Amino acid sequence: MAWSTNPLATLVRCAVPPLTVQLATVTSRSWKTGLHAAGQFAPFCARTLHLPKTPDDITDAQMQASFYGMGLRVGLRDRYQELVAPTPYVRHRHAADHWHVAEMIYQQIQSSCAA
Repeated sequence: MAWSTNPLATLVRCAVPPLTVQLATVTSRSWKTGLHAAGQFAPFCARTLHLPKTPDDITDAQMQASFYGMGLRVGLRDRYQELVAPTPYVRHRHAADHWHVAEMIYQQIQSSCAA
């Protein structure tokens, strides 16, 4: 077995993110505003837009949500109707921004548990 002169050749990275974000749920009164807000999470996880009541142009909202792979549900927080299921998220690469988002969420969970 030949030994490498490169010290980095023998290192194994064992660090992992503290959690994996599965779904971001954004609540909004307006589906257009909500689609834009939920779209910010597209690089990190699946997204769902939650509306407290059915908008007048619900068909357009459903088509837009479906086009962007976003879930859409209407109703109360614990009793709602899912109109469009979110497209499952598939990570294509590991990046620093994914790690940063996971760390921020982990810190928020820790601080809310401590309170």
